[in-house]
Amino acid sequence: MKERIIRTCIIACVFGVFQYFILTIYGMQLYPGGTVQERSTDGYLFWQNFLSDLGRHPAWNGEKNAGAPIYKLTLSLVGYSLMLFFPAFVWLLKKPFSRILAGICVVIGFLAGYGYIGIALNPVNIDYGRHINFVQLSFISFCLLCLILSIAIYIDDKFPNKYAFALWAFCFVLAVQICIMILGPRSWQSEAALRLQVLAQKIIVYAQMFTMLYLARGCFQQLNKLTPNTK
Repeated sequence: MKERIIRTCIIACVFGVFQYFILTIYGMQLYPGGTVQERSTDGYLFWQNFLSDLGRHPAWNGEKNAGAPIYKLTLSLVGYSLMLFFPAFVWLLKKPFSRILAGICVVIGFLAGYGYIGIALNPVNIDYGRHINFVQLSFISFCLLCLILSIAIYIDDKFPNKYAFALWAFCFVLAVQICIMILGPRSWQSEAALRLQVLAQKIIVYAQMFTMLYLARGCFQQLNKLTPNTK
């Protein structure tokens, strides 16, 4: 029973990553056009449109954005998958202190997941303030989560340290992105500022996807060690 729950948690993570990757690409094909700097552009410009632009309705150019409901769905599913994923570490880690840290990560994971759901339900053009608050909540809480989880993995005997090292690397990249997001130039100030903010966002989002898949791989490996071989 326990192994089944753990496996479900890991599958939720993998599902969340792949559905987001696929559906955002589909949403990019549906996006009619426009950026914060230039309303008359045609289609989705990867280096000038934020991912949150996919949730705008209407789009920057004033046209109907048929992909907005899709983006709301896919980002909400990411939030729920995060909430489901991190409880797996409470069972997979061995040392009591590592499990306590993993339990803290479960709580923070709910905050991060709530942040992503909040982003989805509050499009940037409907409530900019709430949208930005949820973005900051999700990114900052996820950074803290990864830092605590990396310590839990590092001091534990079961998980290889390479997963802790991967989390440390991701935390550094995410911390840089958070600084750019909060302290960097605003995207509406210049085209260079827009490209910087969009680039930082894209790097961190796709880095997060690969990090989550890497963690899921490690969880599957540890789970297979727990599952008795019936052959």
